[in-house]
Order: sequence, then structure tokens, then C-alpha cells
Amino acid sequence: MGTEPAHDERNNFVMRSQWFGWRDQRRPDRPLGSDASSDLLCQHGRVTQILGQYCINVSDIDKAIEFWVDVCELELQHRTEIPGVLEAVIQSPHGGSRLQLAQHLDNAGPIDMGTAMWKIYVNTSDCERVYTRAMDAGCESVQTPTKLDRWPVTIAFVKDFDGYLIEFVEHHEGTRAGVPDPKSVG
Repeated sequence: MGTEPAHDERNNFVMRSQWFGWRDQRRPDRPLGSDASSDLLCQHGRVTQILGQYCINVSDIDKAIEFWVDVCELELQHRTEIPGVLEAVIQSPHGGSRLQLAQHLDNAGPIDMGTAMWKIYVNTSDCERVYTRAMDAGCESVQTPTKLDRWPVTIAFVKDFDGYLIEFVEHHEGTRAGVPDPKSVG
């Protein structure tokens, strides 16, 4: 088994590179995936990465599960308990990244948001519906559902029970390749 990526993998890499406007750091004038840079990748082999799971701290695991499962209508994959921490993993049955919730039992105060995390995107088939569910559950409204002129999406912002900024995104012309489209899988 060689280290050179399959032709389809290389084409997918080139398409993603062009879509996101990535540049070859050795030659900023050339898009990443152009002949020279993709040949270099093929010569040296590639390791494949896929973003899989994010873990956020929560102050109350049951309240957090209420938001992600009851409000956002995602599925609870499993719960576990390790010394000093209650954990739960949430994911859509249609794929995408998983979200791990962690309640540290020795931390009784509110979550310190700091400045590291800005927001969590949730793609939805119905922005208005999930926003209304969040309001009915007692979440804080940051922005009501709004159709954007710049992109073919409707977005809304809420803060969940721990104060995380959540952006609900409804795509009107489908999602990019590799991102499950809630309108076509549900």
C-alpha cells in the first residue's frame, strides 16, 4: 500500500483548497492544491484528519442535555462518569461532529467563558423552529432569525443555559461538500 493519496482524495483536496482559498505557504502566489503543491503532498504522503469531537464544560449536565437534546433535537449518544466528571456526547444521527459535555463536580461556579470560544454552529433544516424552541426553553435571545443578503442562509443566535453563543444556520442552497445538509437527510 503506497503513501500517495488516491486520485479522488487528491481531487477532493484540490477542490477544498480552492473553495477555502488556501495558499501554499512556500509559494503564497499559488493556491494550495495547484500542481506544484499537490505534487509535493503526494511525494511526501498525507495523513488524513477529520474533526471529530469537541468538549465543552457545563455547569449542569442535565440542563445542558436538555438544551442539546430537547431544544436542538440532537441525539444523546452516551453518558459516562469518570472520577470527578460527568460526561455526555451529543451528535446528529446524520453525521457531523460530536459535542461532548463535561460537568466537573469540583467546580460549583458558573462557566468562565474567557475569550477562547466565540460560538458553536448548529446547522438546521428550520432556523425559526429551533430558535422558537430555545426561547420556549428559557434561553437568551441574541438575534432573531434573519435571512442574510451576503450568503444564502438564515441565522439566529441564542445563548444556552451556560452562556455559550449558539448560531443556528439554515442553508437555502445546500451545504458545502462533506457537510451533511439537514434539509436532505431529515
